[in-house]
Amino acid sequence: MTTANDFLLKVEKIFQVRVDKDLGEVLMEARESLETQLTVAEEAHDPALFLHVFVLLIFSLLNKSLLSATGKFVPQIINHLKKGVGDDEFTKIRTAQDSVIQHIKGKGTQGQVDSIYGELKALLNTVNKTRPT
Repeated sequence: MTTANDFLLKVEKIFQVRVDKDLGEVLMEARESLETQLTVAEEAHDPALFLHVFVLLIFSLLNKSLLSATGKFVPQIINHLKKGVGDDEFTKIRTAQDSVIQHIKGKGTQGQVDSIYGELKALLNTVNKTRPT
């Protein structure tokens, strides 16, 4: 004969598995949406939006959680990413940030902007391969 406590523990385990599965699906769908937004930002030639979405996507991959933030928080998020990426990866992100800032101020070249897309997409692929989902 099982007690009510045993029954509740079994129910809790069932719901925990269901909740974890649902959250995993939500996270995967959100990542796919961010990847789509990344493509749209590149096609629109908007390096600031590209960097913004890229940073949110990397945060999601590293922390296995979602983050919704406006563009004004991109520098803080980049600083937070320093803990999760290597020094070379962080330097590339910071260089891309500097290039975006120069572009916004009208001082950057189109070549710098074009290189942002390639470098950050390559970095995203690296992080995707080295971090379990």
